[in-house]
Amino acid sequence: MKQLKKMRLLGMILVGIGMLLFTSCTSSPENLKVIPKETDFVTVFDVFSLTKKGKLYELQDLEFFKMMQKEFKNDKSEASQELKALMGNPLNLGIDFRKDVVGFLLNEGERNAIFCTAIELTSKEDFENLLRSVYKAMGANFEVTSEAKYSYIAFQREFAFAWDDNKAVFLSAMNYGARKSLEGQIKRIFELSGGDQITANKKFTEFYKNKKDVSLWLSSNIVEHMDNIDRMEKEVGFDINDNYLSAYLDFEDGEIILSTKMDLNKELQEKMNADKVLGDKLNKSLVNYFPKEEYVIASTSINPMAYYKMFSEREDLMKMDSEFQKEMGFTFKDIFEELGGSAVFTLSGFENYTYSYKSYYNDEMIERTVLSPQMGIAFDLNGTKVTEKIIEKLSQESEFEKENGYYKMNLRGDAPLYFAYNEELMYITSSKDGIEKFANGGYAANSLKSSEYASEMENNPVYMYANLNFSTYPETLQNDFTKYQRKDEKFVYDTWNSLMNSVEMEQNNTTSSKIILKLNDSENNSLNTIIKTIDKNYKKMLSF
Repeated sequence: MKQLKKMRLLGMILVGIGMLLFTSCTSSPENLKVIPKETDFVTVFDVFSLTKKGKLYELQDLEFFKMMQKEFKNDKSEASQELKALMGNPLNLGIDFRKDVVGFLLNEGERNAIFCTAIELTSKEDFENLLRSVYKAMGANFEVTSEAKYSYIAFQREFAFAWDDNKAVFLSAMNYGARKSLEGQIKRIFELSGGDQITANKKFTEFYKNKKDVSLWLSSNIVEHMDNIDRMEKEVGFDINDNYLSAYLDFEDGEIILSTKMDLNKELQEKMNADKVLGDKLNKSLVNYFPKEEYVIASTSINPMAYYKMFSEREDLMKMDSEFQKEMGFTFKDIFEELGGSAVFTLSGFENYTYSYKSYYNDEMIERTVLSPQMGIAFDLNGTKVTEKIIEKLSQESEFEKENGYYKMNLRGDAPLYFAYNEELMYITSSKDGIEKFANGGYAANSLKSSEYASEMENNPVYMYANLNFSTYPETLQNDFTKYQRKDEKFVYDTWNSLMNSVEMEQNNTTSSKIILKLNDSENNSLNTIIKTIDKNYKKMLSF
C-alpha cells in the first residue's frame, strides 16, 4: 500500500511538472503582447542562442572589451562610475537575457512610423535604476510618467522608454509626424487585448514557431499606406495585400544560412500554380560539358512557355512581334518553343590570350596579352529552326569560322567565342579546350557531374555557387587586382580571404530559397569566428 501511495505521488509530481512545462512553452512571450495584430514588420533576435554560439559570455577575454574597460576605468565622472557598477553585473540590469529581443514597426503611413524594440524584464526596479543611470550619464532629467498599467519616460518626443512589471519597449519616432503620436502609441500597445495582439495572427505564429538566431517577418500590407498603391496594383495585375515573407538567419559551425519563405495570398498563389514558371528537374546531360573544378556555377530549370504566357499578356511587347518577325523571320513564340528550359553557366578558370592590333600613330602591329576568363553556357533545345536563323543573321554581321564541327567568332580586342549545337542543345564558351571537349562528348569522368555540386544542381530549379576566397584564384589575377590597392583596401581584401570560402544559393520552388555562406574555419561556430576576427583586427580598423 505504501508503495502504491508513493507511485501515485510520483505520478502527480510528474503530471505537475509536465503541466508546468507545457504552460511555459505555450504561453506567449511577454514582449509579443505589445505588438499589434496588424503589424507588418517584425524582427526577432534569439539572444540566448546568439550568446551561446558567439560565446558572448567570454567577452572579458576579447581585446576590444579590455580596451572598453580601460576607457571606463580612466573616466572618473560620477555617471561613468555608476554605469560601470551596473555593467559589472548584468544580472542586476533587470533585463532577461534568456529571452528574445523583438523589433517591430508601428506604421500609420509614410509620415507616421515608429520603430520599437521590446525586451522582457526580470526586475522592474532594477530596470528603472538602469534607465536612471543612463539618463544621468546623458545629463537628462529622469521624469517618469506612471499610468495604471505602465510607466514611461519620453525624451523631446523623439524617443521614449515604456515598461511594466514584465517587459519594456524602446520607441523611436522615425519622422516628424510620429512625434505627435508617440505617447498615444505607448498607451495603445500596453493596453492591447489578447485578440488584438500579434499572437492572434496565425501567419505570424507559424513564423515565430520556426524562428532561428535572427528572424524577420514582413507583410506586403506595409505598402497599403502609400499614395500610389492603386496604380501599383493595376500595373502588376493582382492584389498585393496579405503576402508574407519569412527570413531566417542561422549561425552554424563553419557556415551562415539564410532561408526565406513566401506565404502568398490565394489569388497570387493560384496564379503561380497556373503559370508554373520553374521546371521540375535540370537536364542532367548539360553538366557533362563542364569541368569538375569551377570558380562560379549557375544552373536553372524553367518552363519557357509560362514565361511566354506572361510575355504575351503585355500589349506593348506583343505589338513588336510582327516587326520582329519581318526582321528575323521568326516570332517571339518560336523562340520560347525552341528553348528546352534548362541552362548551366560556369567560370572554370583564366588563361592568357595574346592578340595584335595596329597602332593609332603608324602601321606598326602591337601585341598585347590579357587574362581571359574561361566561361561557358549550355542550354537544351527543342530543334534548331530558330537557332539556325539567328546564326545566319549573325554571320552577316560578324566574323565566323567553322572548324572541326564548331564555330569560332572573333571579337575585336577580346578572346574569341566558340559555339556548337545540335538538335538537343547549344553550347557557347570562351574556352577552346571546352569546345573541343564538347565535340568529343564532354569531360567524361572529370566533368561537373562528378562534383559535389551536381546533386544540388539537379534537385533545385535554381542553383548558384561562387568561390569567395580570392587567394585561391590564379596569381596573375590576384596581382592585377591588388597592385593598386590602398592600405585600407588591402586590409579588407586580406581579412575577407581569411574568413570567406564560398557561397551557395538553392531555390527548390517559387516560394522558398536558401543561401549558405561557408567560412574557411569549418570547426567553430561562424558567429564566434566573425567576432574573433573583428577583435583581432579592430585596432587596424580604427586606424583607417
